[in-house]
Amino acid sequence: MKWGLCLKWQVNVGARVSDSDIQQDMPFIEQAQLGSSARWRYLISFPLIFALWLVFVNIISFIAGIAIGFYWGGDGSDIIGYLSQEYPDQDSTWYVVQYVLMMLSIILFLPANLLVVSLVHRRKWRTLLHVDKRINWRGFRTSLAVSLFLLSALVTVIVMDGEGQFSPSFDLKVWIVVVLLSCVLIPLQILAEEVFFRGYLMQAVAHFTPSFWWRWLIPAFAFGALHFYNDGVMEAGRWAMVYYIFLSLYLGLLVFRGDGLEYSAGFHLSTNIIAILVITTPNLSLGTPTLIEAPDSVWGARELLFGLGYFALHYALVFSWMRLRHGERPHWRRQPA
Repeated sequence: MKWGLCLKWQVNVGARVSDSDIQQDMPFIEQAQLGSSARWRYLISFPLIFALWLVFVNIISFIAGIAIGFYWGGDGSDIIGYLSQEYPDQDSTWYVVQYVLMMLSIILFLPANLLVVSLVHRRKWRTLLHVDKRINWRGFRTSLAVSLFLLSALVTVIVMDGEGQFSPSFDLKVWIVVVLLSCVLIPLQILAEEVFFRGYLMQAVAHFTPSFWWRWLIPAFAFGALHFYNDGVMEAGRWAMVYYIFLSLYLGLLVFRGDGLEYSAGFHLSTNIIAILVITTPNLSLGTPTLIEAPDSVWGARELLFGLGYFALHYALVFSWMRLRHGERPHWRRQPA
């Protein structure tokens, strides 16, 4: 007998299950049944996570407002105004501050999420990441390395074929500062998004339905919808929005295939490294000095096909390597113990 993708574990809903009861062959997607797993806890948990996140963001905004007001003048009360505009009279320090605050607004989802999982569900945070006692660092590194290689090759081809349309966007001092900050900020930002969308949310959906499609589609569309509010994505056109939907679906597929967040986190990390530190466009800019700035463009079907080809090649290379070099098989093909 083989486990199916949508196997529903027979655990009494509402029963208290210790984290020590995690079995090695228990699918990652089913781990919402650990701890205090009554469904009403999930219904109240999402508002709690957002409420805690708002509290944390307001605390950081208050502190940042005081600091900004002290450094650039004013009382710092218009923190939203400062974050949403570019001021010519501000030095390059401002763009670093803008980047840090933007990243923190996402990262603060992580402590809010972990607090709710610990206090409401009474299960350990590691159940949001992986199934075994140890994180699959090998899978994470492989996914990250392959994606970085493919993206670097793609950027090189695009720039060489750009006929002078690309310009350096490089302030060495600021860029080095951003790189150093990004060593901490980007992994934490990725962790916050992965833990919520493909950890907590995906497991919560699985707790309510045995359908593979709902488990896959709901978190994917929630993640994609979050990016629709990005002005750059809206300006790039509907094909860019379609790309983000497929990106979300692919990240979810990596979770199912890898039985944890390691592969999706590695892939997600690589795309953000390239977008934040290497190449960007004015309408997608985060206010950080990337190495290269590309002209604004409206996405078409060709760009979408490039993206889909990138996903397919990444999947083939990563899991062919993991199977041939390390003997790893999809978790749904493993025999139960």
